[in-house]
Amino acid sequence: MFILRTYWEGSAAMNSRIYSTTQKLGLGGTFRRIVRTGTPAIKLGLLVAAAGVLSASPANGQLAHRYSFTTDASDSVGGANGTVVDAGTTANFAFTAGALDFSANTGEPSNAIVENAYLDLPNGIVSSAAAAGVSGAVAFEWWATVSETRTWQRLGDFGSSDGGEDASTGGGGVDYLMMAANSGRAGDGIEITNHVAGAEPAIAVTTGATPVGVPQHVLAVYNHNDPRGFTPQGANGTMTLYVNGDLVGYAGVHPNMDLNTFNDVNNWLGRSQWPDPLFDGSYDEFRIYNTAPSPAYAAASFAAGPDSLASFQAWEQEFDMSFVIDRDTGEMTLSNNDSGSIDVVYINITSASGALVPANWLSVTDNYDSDSGGSFDPNDTWSIEVSTNQELSEVELSGNGGQLGGAGTQTSIQLGAAGAWTLSSYEDVVVSVQRLLPDGVTIDEFGVPVTYINGIDAAGRSDLDIDGDVDSDDWIKFAANHLDDWSGLTVAAASVLGDIDGNLVSDVDDFRLFQTDYDAANGAGALMALIGAVPEPSAAAAAVVLATMGIAVRRRRSFRAGAKACSLMAACVVATLLAAPTARAALSIENGTFEVGIPDEVHQADVASPWFDFSGANFWENAWQISIDGISPNDTAVLALSAFAANDTIDGAGQNGYAYQNIGTADGETSVTITFDWGSFDDAGGPRDLGLTFSILESDGTFVPDNAIDVLGATGVTLIDQMSTSQMDVPVSGGFSESWTFDLSSAGSGDLYLRLNNFEPVSGQDQTWLYVDNIRIPGPTLTLVVDETTGNAKIVNQSTIPLSFDYYTIESAGDALKTSTWNSLADQGVDASLPADFDGSGTVDATDLAQWSGDYGANGDSDADSDGDSDGADFLAWQTQVGQSPGPADGWLEAGKSGSSRIGELFLTGLTTLGPGEELDLGAPYDPSVLGVGNGDLVFQYSEPGGPVESGTIAYGAGGVGAVPEPAAGALALTLALGTLLARGSTRIRR
Repeated sequence: MFILRTYWEGSAAMNSRIYSTTQKLGLGGTFRRIVRTGTPAIKLGLLVAAAGVLSASPANGQLAHRYSFTTDASDSVGGANGTVVDAGTTANFAFTAGALDFSANTGEPSNAIVENAYLDLPNGIVSSAAAAGVSGAVAFEWWATVSETRTWQRLGDFGSSDGGEDASTGGGGVDYLMMAANSGRAGDGIEITNHVAGAEPAIAVTTGATPVGVPQHVLAVYNHNDPRGFTPQGANGTMTLYVNGDLVGYAGVHPNMDLNTFNDVNNWLGRSQWPDPLFDGSYDEFRIYNTAPSPAYAAASFAAGPDSLASFQAWEQEFDMSFVIDRDTGEMTLSNNDSGSIDVVYINITSASGALVPANWLSVTDNYDSDSGGSFDPNDTWSIEVSTNQELSEVELSGNGGQLGGAGTQTSIQLGAAGAWTLSSYEDVVVSVQRLLPDGVTIDEFGVPVTYINGIDAAGRSDLDIDGDVDSDDWIKFAANHLDDWSGLTVAAASVLGDIDGNLVSDVDDFRLFQTDYDAANGAGALMALIGAVPEPSAAAAAVVLATMGIAVRRRRSFRAGAKACSLMAACVVATLLAAPTARAALSIENGTFEVGIPDEVHQADVASPWFDFSGANFWENAWQISIDGISPNDTAVLALSAFAANDTIDGAGQNGYAYQNIGTADGETSVTITFDWGSFDDAGGPRDLGLTFSILESDGTFVPDNAIDVLGATGVTLIDQMSTSQMDVPVSGGFSESWTFDLSSAGSGDLYLRLNNFEPVSGQDQTWLYVDNIRIPGPTLTLVVDETTGNAKIVNQSTIPLSFDYYTIESAGDALKTSTWNSLADQGVDASLPADFDGSGTVDATDLAQWSGDYGANGDSDADSDGDSDGADFLAWQTQVGQSPGPADGWLEAGKSGSSRIGELFLTGLTTLGPGEELDLGAPYDPSVLGVGNGDLVFQYSEPGGPVESGTIAYGAGGVGAVPEPAAGALALTLALGTLLARGSTRIRR
């Protein structure tokens, strides 16, 4: 009997030791078994050891379903009868000689079945079996014969697809169990996996192709109670594969998989959740068990054959080990909680987030072996293999190991002193141990469950102080560390400083994620209310001016008389602005963030409207929309473009990995600028060579867009402009931000289409899938006006519409910034107030209630919820906030790590809006003595609430800089004139 163990790529311990003595498996595959050689060498990715790990026991479970296929697909045990689905007019199945025969199938893909057939089993049949008997265990048993090798054809597939019930659109965003008769990863051998949304599957495979025409006995066992298996994400049980009575291998069950509750609505024999070929072969017998069989039962059942039932023998756990981490101290302890002893020869501890601290590791090598005290292994010496923040591993290369457990021996060993583990929201430690079996030669490796004690259970990512909530204390800590350099830290260490997305870069993405978590913890839905309240650039110019007037009234009560006078002039201002040209072209892009039309943690084959994309049978040649943690960058929804074929050319002609939408008409514009982000997925592997093309095309009115109808090359469509880019050796999660300007001078009055496609920069490279996100046509931007002689700077809105922001940074590669003379918005107290502070006194008190009483039903001067009136909801806001003063979240805060190269500020629960022509003085943050006049290198960026970073304009001058005239200069001048009656029109809208 041989045990296969699976290792993940990237483990340093994977390349450390040797195996010899080649053995043959029953299916003709060759593996190496682990034997003690006394010298280190190379560890293979798939390891096999000879051992009888689990012992047989009396039956404590039962056969739940049995399909013998004598004359139909009835279930003789559980009554869950199956249904043969035959799509064609000609029968592609037969019940013959006690078998269900699908050998007439021709390999049609599972998502485009025209003539072929498969067996459909009732919904919930797997999860209900796992929840019955021994909870968390289910097993599948086949006697099956492959008639023709078809790569990725299934013996069985149980769960769901991204497209839901009765769809085979792919399964990247869902949970399923899969058993392939011909695996593309195993040379067309047998494979079993478990897959959860957003993760790579755990795999146990055979080697060599499954023989054609030879009956095979396959037993696939999934058991949450079996601790042997483990994954990079942790331990959650084991899946085990037996073929023809022999144990082929085992691997871990992903921590996010729950066999008792997963959504098994597509339970099929012969069909896949993906567009893989239907099964070409026959089934003699199929069974489902509601408990895990033992290795002895696998052999006995194979010997009994498909027509007989062997006496059931259930799996038994042989040992009970645990690894405990104390959150309060960071100490780590390995224990054997069973009465029997284990001879440990290897210990491996990993943390993907780098939460391990080697300096506080109490290794056996340095503390417990024969030359360091010997309390654990007094006879032998150990050696450290890897000692990093991500992996701690050590091995005894010769001897009988350190004995853990058993009568009179050590049952626990402390492997981490105080501080050996870094406290953070990442609890991702994975532990495995190798033991020496009684033959003194064979080694068996298994996972050890990890338990965290004390402290806060499952702290959230924005709970920076790990106290169980996301509050102002976390916000203060976040702001204090913002704009810091975390490149030398681990992900775990940086996370408690504010690296919410785990990329070791302190930026607006972290701010947005913290903002979302804070909003969820302190008033769900407030963030969306805020975003919805921010005026859009397309709003009527009249509304802009009126909104500006109203803003002034709300913020500066001492100027209310002036505001009233201004409002009397509103009609002439409206007329002037309506006659002015608009600040943005008629062109626009909808759903450029790809957040519309897709739930979280989903991988769907069709891109949501108004995008059109190819919807063909070959999934990997499509565009699709994906929002899965661990795959999508920053865990947000993105557009995915695939390339798997030789015709993936730079212009995109003839390929299917494209998406396009109607973006309007040129309307006299001679150019359009489009900004976007793109790059490699978080799970893509790499490095990869990536290519991306954007095309602008014009229709003469005859083209009708639709899915699977490409606009490129269509009749009546003309290519107006096209731009491409390529990047070589892009690493996993590598990304880029682009701003491209397209020439529209040849465009007429027809509808314009924006089309995206990827391509292969190197011919024949293949597998060049990439993501695209945040596609937009930028509108008017804020301007940073800088006096190069004095260093003074101010943020100015030189457009004809109000612009809002809650985040900004100013950068200088030449270190020309000076914080000592920077007069930040936080220093000035800009918009630092509570919504119910109607009189702007800084405190919510009785005078605010008196004002509300006078304003109630009459105007919007006591408007706490930004709905334009003074009503009962505003009174409730006053009741909630009475007696309070603004806190850290209620105004601007400086980024605590602001310095000579970068300064910035953040507003957690509000925003500041500048009306046309309005400005904010920042003092003198620029040091002209560093670079001199004419050599300024400043970069100004800001972000609208809930939006991506905008690149603002920089305007340099000397001796005072005036606003640069915009096209609507007359209207702007009138607005500025009216502004002399007003204080600055900034506002803060509550989340």
